[in-house]
Amino acid sequence: MSKNRAARRLADQVGIAYAEALRRVRQYQHADETPLLGRLREAVQAECESMAGSELREIDDGRQGSGLDFRDVGMPDGDLDGLTVDVIEPDLESIEWELTETLDGGTMVGVVEVRSSASFDGYIHKADLHGRDDLTVMEFDWNDHMSWIAVTREARLRWNVIVDPGQDPQLDFDEALSVEVYH
Repeated sequence: MSKNRAARRLADQVGIAYAEALRRVRQYQHADETPLLGRLREAVQAECESMAGSELREIDDGRQGSGLDFRDVGMPDGDLDGLTVDVIEPDLESIEWELTETLDGGTMVGVVEVRSSASFDGYIHKADLHGRDDLTVMEFDWNDHMSWIAVTREARLRWNVIVDPGQDPQLDFDEALSVEVYH
């Protein structure tokens, strides 16, 4: 995205004059002239890579556990144990971002979203596998009682983002949404 397009977008999103938006866009470039969108792409790629091995949030008796929240992307029903992120492959060309606030000192706050393919793996009791076409069995005889399974879902990932002048964007994972919401 060119500086001019980025400035127009920022001016529209934050409600400031184009000249001020252009000044801010120029301010938010590294010395190597990497534009903000490129820096957001790098940050999203790094975040997706760091999610590998992370546990998913489980709901047990109405209480939320810790872990990443992927419930809204149509995860399989049933008793899956130890479901973790295997790999998340973001479509970096699908990034959408919105700056929602500019703080004193030029810090910008907003959200960034990207479409991705997310693969998960975990375990299921062998007796619960019958008729399950929503899972891929990686190894039926993982042990005497369990099978190792995998599942892949398309998702729209959302992070809250903070951009300080001259610094890399800081992302904080918010949620995973079903891609059907965006069709």
